[in-house]
Amino acid sequence: GRVMSLIDKATAVRENAYAPYSKFKVGAALMSVSGETYVGCNVENVAYPEGTCAEAGAIAAMVAAGETKFTNVAVIADSPDPVP
Repeated sequence: GRVMSLIDKATAVRENAYAPYSKFKVGAALMSVSGETYVGCNVENVAYPEGTCAEAGAIAAMVAAGETKFTNVAVIADSPDPVP
């Protein structure tokens, strides 16, 4: 269903993450109230740990498309346990 689709999209976009310092790639996918899906991945910069998190990237993509509310979100990382 919709939740699995978000997980799949978050997993796919995670591969695009730029994490040369932490090696910790994260992907996020969210569904807006209109049903559109927006994705984002983490982007680190040389001033580590500064950078952009995956969730912020997905939210920025949604807002850039003119939407401001979402109903579901999936965030995927390479970790056996949830990360706070």
